Amino acid sequence: TNTSISGVAGGVSAHVIRFLTTSRWDLPFICNGILVGLVSICAGCDAVRPASAFAIGGVAAALLNGACSALRWLRIDDPVSAFGVHGVGGLWG
Repeated sequence: TNTSISGVAGGVSAHVIRFLTTSRWDLPFICNGILVGLVSICAGCDAVRPASAFAIGGVAAALLNGACSALRWLRIDDPVSAFGVHGVGGLWG
């Protein structure tokens, strides 16, 4: 249950963050938000309550947005946001 909740929170938060910053839909970013939510909850999915799982997924999406922006600013090529999803999401989890 917590895994699904965190994935949904990551996807919804990623959509809201991206829509507020760019005023457009970004389906790949929503998918990456779901993935970062799933990655970030893996370590503690049996030890947290559902509300905490939701918060973990939401914060992970915000961190993903920051990581993608930082990599773009540093001119580092990461076309599928692998560092943001797996590196930052795993570190946050």
